[in-house]
Amino acid sequence: MLVAADLVAFLVLVAPVPRPARHAAALAASAAVAQVLAEGARWPMAPAYALAAVLTAAWLWRGALRGRWAIAAGLAVAVALPLVLPVFRFPRPSGPYGIGTLTYHWTDDRPELLGPDPAARRELMVQIWYPARPDPSAPRVRYVEDPAVLAAVAGLGGTPELTFQHLRHVTTNAVAAAPAVPGRHPVLLFLEGALGFRQMNTFQVEELVSQLHGRAFPDGMIPHLARDVPFVLDRLAALDRSDRVLAGRLDLGRAGAFGVSLGGIVTGQACRLEPRLRACLIMDAALTADVVRSGLDRPTLWLTRDAATMRREGWDDAEVAQHQDTMRAVHDRLPSAGYLVFVPDAYHGDFTDVPAWSPLVRLLGFAGPVGADRARAVVNAYTLGFFDRHLKGVPAPALDTPPDPGVRVESR
Repeated sequence: MLVAADLVAFLVLVAPVPRPARHAAALAASAAVAQVLAEGARWPMAPAYALAAVLTAAWLWRGALRGRWAIAAGLAVAVALPLVLPVFRFPRPSGPYGIGTLTYHWTDDRPELLGPDPAARRELMVQIWYPARPDPSAPRVRYVEDPAVLAAVAGLGGTPELTFQHLRHVTTNAVAAAPAVPGRHPVLLFLEGALGFRQMNTFQVEELVSQLHGRAFPDGMIPHLARDVPFVLDRLAALDRSDRVLAGRLDLGRAGAFGVSLGGIVTGQACRLEPRLRACLIMDAALTADVVRSGLDRPTLWLTRDAATMRREGWDDAEVAQHQDTMRAVHDRLPSAGYLVFVPDAYHGDFTDVPAWSPLVRLLGFAGPVGADRARAVVNAYTLGFFDRHLKGVPAPALDTPPDPGVRVESR
């Protein structure tokens, strides 16, 4: 709206229009104020704010508009930046239930091995998403609240700290502390990748929760990270006994885990060590030597891509071999159900929310030709089908007939 108002103001100031029509230039300032009040100021809109100020000043002083080519170039930038760094919307999940969310700060007795203080204890920020009563009018929580998280993500990518700050203005489908749906529901733990923040697979989490799966995420040396899982399961058991929202809602007898990248590696290790996890889903990750040596003894599904696609993305032969060989070594020795699901033309980022952050993600090679919508549909279909079958005991057509003709599935 603001960019459109800037364009209208520019046109009425440079075109031969009747003097009363020139008052339309005031729309630029009004639109800028309205946008800031409604959504909050965000840096990709800075050129549009500056243009609104220049155009409003030209209108107030009733002078000739100078530097028209510079202003036209500014308009082009004002249009491009919000498109390149959009405040996008997450798709509405297909399930009948709403989504509630709660966040907890928990401290374990274990030492923190990943920080500079040898006396520090392991601390986790754990966010829980759970099936809730639908409430279309309730305010939705933001995707990421903490600017420091987004600055760190930008740093990992070698970009300026401001790069992803627009994501603070993205809202999800979840409602804080919404009343939970009655009944006891399966519990899923999500383990994050190297980007290291708990919201990075919101598209996948919200679809699961809308179909009656609860999900907890411990925010956070593979064995060290894997030991977060039993700690979190113990804390969830305490919540099931006494939490004001979640008491009596968490069925820890039907618990599973899933993770992507580093989180997928940790998921494999956690499923080797923690008997309470009854099903494991590993996305685009190699497995540790411990897991390859001992194997896994419960239903496991891998969501990944073939070796040729990995090479096309830029992975070297050693990385490709480690990924493909460890995955297949464990799958081929599973004593229970196993699935290898190869998503066509998917790159590493396609298993996360990252393709929605900017169209530049795909242009820079962080997401593949598969396309964000197609990748999201395949990931959600197999995630939901796998946990439906192995935790809820209900039919899962996607595991028998691929929902996408390009997907290749090997099962045992």
